[in-house]
Amino acid sequence: MASDDIAYSIAMQTDGKIVVAGQSDISGNNDFVLVRYNSNGSLDNSFDTDGKLTISIGFAQDEAALAIQANGNILIAGSNGSNFIAARFNANGSLDNTLMAMALLLLP
Repeated sequence: MASDDIAYSIAMQTDGKIVVAGQSDISGNNDFVLVRYNSNGSLDNSFDTDGKLTISIGFAQDEAALAIQANGNILIAGSNGSNFIAARFNANGSLDNTLMAMALLLLP
């Protein structure tokens, strides 16, 4: 993670794993980021191969919401006042394309 990372929301999955939603400037952009930790605090490398999922959205968000569904799927939403993102991911960090045939929604 970079020095300008911001965590906005945190939630625990039913297996005790911890998911954090926020933003990072890793790529020089303010990307939306999900990070998952094991219950002992170590990065969970089974989540998107390295524990960190970066979603390049092209704008910084002022807030982010995170929810975990009963099946472990991850819902995120964020905005910066003029742009909005909403997405659903499977418990392993892959994009869930079953949500209304489009799992990532960006609105200007």
